[in-house]
Amino acid sequence: MTNNQQTPGAFKRILPVIAIGVIFLLPVLLAWIVYLWLPSHVLPTKYHGELLDNPQMMKQYAFLDDHGLPLDKQFFAKKWTLMMPLTTPCEAACKHSLYLLRQVRLALGKDMKRVQRVIVSPSDRSVPNLAALITERFSGTIHVQLSPDALSRLQKVDRGGIYLVDPRGVMILRYDAKIEPKGLYKDLRRLLRLSAQG
Repeated sequence: MTNNQQTPGAFKRILPVIAIGVIFLLPVLLAWIVYLWLPSHVLPTKYHGELLDNPQMMKQYAFLDDHGLPLDKQFFAKKWTLMMPLTTPCEAACKHSLYLLRQVRLALGKDMKRVQRVIVSPSDRSVPNLAALITERFSGTIHVQLSPDALSRLQKVDRGGIYLVDPRGVMILRYDAKIEPKGLYKDLRRLLRLSAQG
């Protein structure tokens, strides 16, 4: 028997091994191609906000309601929360942020009931006229209080901005006060779509 006559039989024996190799390597090859060549807007890999390195649990803080009474420990565990700590009087930039929070929540349509807006101020009442401002211009925003010491312990609160708290009560993302509302909306929309919580 010549070598030419042995080749077809040898190929038939190796063919299943090649097929199995292709079956296992093809998904890896496709994943590599997708990772390297598809544009980033097709596969979003980051949030518009800053992912916090040290997420904080809201239940570790003794929040008070607008009347100075202890807030239910489950308050942050019921919904997604857009939270804005405030340590100075609410001037134009603060009012603009409150307006954006309201508009982002409204843009969520039927999912807006899964999101609450919260403003946190010091319990020593050092931020004047806040309750009146909320009632007159930003109804639906919930005002809660923290002791000045506890408020300063909130991560990066001295930088100001807006925080996103998940329905487990964990502060996970920080947004600059000057963020484009579209970025905040996209992050929130994606998280609501991926999560059954809240």
